[in-house]
Amino acid sequence: WLKEQQQQQQQRGVAAGTFVLPCCLWHCRASLDERNVDGGYLRRAGRMLDASTPVTVRSFSGREITFSLTVPCTVWELKRKVSDAWHLPPDCQRMLLDSAVLEDDEPLDVLHRSLSTSGDVLTTRTLQLTLAVSNVDALQRLAHADPGVRVNALRALLYSAEKGDDNVVKAVLERLVQLDTEDERASRAAAVEVLCNVAERGDMRVLRCLAQRLNDHTWRADWFTRRASVVTLGTLAEEGLVENGQLLQRLMEEDPDWRVRLAALEALGAHAFPETATAIATRLQDEQWRVRHAALPILARVARRGDEHIVREVCRTLKGSDERLIPAAARTLADIAPFGEAQSIEALVEVLNKPLIGEVRAALVAAIAHLQQDRKPL
Repeated sequence: WLKEQQQQQQQRGVAAGTFVLPCCLWHCRASLDERNVDGGYLRRAGRMLDASTPVTVRSFSGREITFSLTVPCTVWELKRKVSDAWHLPPDCQRMLLDSAVLEDDEPLDVLHRSLSTSGDVLTTRTLQLTLAVSNVDALQRLAHADPGVRVNALRALLYSAEKGDDNVVKAVLERLVQLDTEDERASRAAAVEVLCNVAERGDMRVLRCLAQRLNDHTWRADWFTRRASVVTLGTLAEEGLVENGQLLQRLMEEDPDWRVRLAALEALGAHAFPETATAIATRLQDEQWRVRHAALPILARVARRGDEHIVREVCRTLKGSDERLIPAAARTLADIAPFGEAQSIEALVEVLNKPLIGEVRAALVAAIAHLQQDRKPL
């Protein structure tokens, strides 16, 4: 393509050796190649790109972001851009090139050109750096007077703290107690998310702290923190939810916000056993369709085949007016109804006779065929 462009420009009277590089080429990956093609104009294009240095930053957690920085630009300016994108305080960031920590005042364009000329960057002119976050700086900022600084410190701990770091767990628990008297919803939710990521499974300090506040309605006006707490209880609880199963069941049934009810339902579903199926089946009557929809696959997994009460509730949901629930209800019925049971098959056929789109009809036909078989599946 480049040679064709050169020939066309020469035919239009452009003198040989003064090839005009199209602007669109500056953004092509091919223009970043260091190979010397046809007189070296790709190499000259590479020098033009130094005016806008591409830098890729990758965190230890695997997140990645690329900036196109205007020269001159320092490491500190890059940290500010990362802070704007990921809400990480610049002071908590450490930029690494291989294993070397870069100083804040180092110019990225000089470093970029030195790597390119030394051959360390072979086929790309994008400078690749690794982001490390300092736990010490983040923990110190938890006591800062500015709420925004405290929130960013908690977000930094989400990136940097390792699983089981007891110092982080203690510091965040202390901060969470202080937040009970302050109207900082973002900080509370961020603190709970840090505990979910860092605390070990079965950590009773965290489980009791969250359960106490949910039982006492400490956060009754803050659904966001309640939902984060429910997710954390489900994530950190021991198998079987020995400690907090009843609390999650109560939240699933009574919490005024459907997002908290949904989170409690999913937490119960992750640890569910047949004895909890009846409680989960009550969510088929929830006012929010998303909660009803989430309850169906959980029942398909935990309910005993032939449970008359649950089969009846799923049939009622199947024949309801919400078409969004029909495929999930049909699949659940195929998994829990007795083989050959007339009530379930008739309910499926009744719905199949309605005008429905192809995907919904396919789910109904598959469920009918499954229940009509004479033998149990392997």
